[in-house]
Amino acid sequence: MDTVFFAVVIALVSAVIVLEVNKRQQAKRTSFFNSDTIPLLINAECKIHALIVAIEKYSKSKSSKDESEARYIQQQLRLITQRYESGEISLNSYNALLDKLIGTQPDQVMNY
Repeated sequence: MDTVFFAVVIALVSAVIVLEVNKRQQAKRTSFFNSDTIPLLINAECKIHALIVAIEKYSKSKSSKDESEARYIQQQLRLITQRYESGEISLNSYNALLDKLIGTQPDQVMNY
C-alpha cells in the first residue's frame, strides 16, 4: 500500500512540474510571436537578399569600380552580420545598418 501511495505522489508531483514547464514555455512562445521580432527578421532577410543580388550584379561587371563596390558591400555585410550574431548590436540596429548599406555611402555604415 505504501508503494502505491508513493507512486501516486510521485506521479502528481511529476504532473505539476510538467504543467509548470509547459506554462512557462507557452508564455515564452506567446511573447516571441507577439513582439516585433518576426517582422524585423523578415525585413532583415529581404535586405540581405537585396544586398546579395547587388553583390552578384557588381561581381559580374567588367568595371573595377563595380568589383570594388561588390567587395565593399560583401565585407560590410559580413561585419554587420558578425556583430549581430555575437550580440554586439540589437536587431533594430542590425536593420538600420542594413538600410544604410543598401543606400551605401562608404563612410556611413561604419560610423553607426
